Amino acid sequence: MKKIPDIRDAATIVLVRSHNKKNLVLMGRRGSRAAFMPSKYVFPGGAWEPEDNSIPIAEPLNEKDKTLLAIDTKSSKSSSLGVTAIRELWEETGLRISSPIGNVNIPKNWIKFFLNGCGPNLKPLKFFFRAITPPGRTRRFDARFFVCNASHISDNLDNFDNASNELNDLRWVDIRKVSNLNLPQITRIAIEETIKLIDSKFERRPVPFYTGGSEGSDNKLLEI
Repeated sequence: MKKIPDIRDAATIVLVRSHNKKNLVLMGRRGSRAAFMPSKYVFPGGAWEPEDNSIPIAEPLNEKDKTLLAIDTKSSKSSSLGVTAIRELWEETGLRISSPIGNVNIPKNWIKFFLNGCGPNLKPLKFFFRAITPPGRTRRFDARFFVCNASHISDNLDNFDNASNELNDLRWVDIRKVSNLNLPQITRIAIEETIKLIDSKFERRPVPFYTGGSEGSDNKLLEI
């Protein structure tokens, strides 16, 4: 009997950059041999790791976002998923969302992130979308999507020299002209939700939660 994969907590981050009167988002292409979504263009993101729960942070998430993240989950990981999003962005692109932090114990794997006395800044992150990979896939994730204005990045927005090789062809794409890219359907939905946020000037709204895949047959809204 084929083993059913566990659903892993995960976080994805959508960086929005204003440039020449356009709104750009940062995307990259997964490798052709990747076990999950091969050759697809996606936002930076990945699975929660135990270390994310103990990383010192410079600024915490908004309390409303913390409350929304805790809805419909028994996981104690939800409060540190903002750290997951920032870590994945840093690993996959080399870009950091950080701000000054005091004297803290820095985990070995994070020493380069904490250069210049700065630590993860979760304050500018906004939780806006959530989706669970449908059954039948080789890997399944309960992914929380965060949006963040690129002005909060501490590094050169066009320098990806410190990126890992997990994503290639990293690029800033006009969010209203991404249909020509090879995108997963759930990413297209996340883009639609991001456009709604941009058009509303990031007014807070209920968070769409797709529990049964991109078809949306079992979707609901998370709100407080």
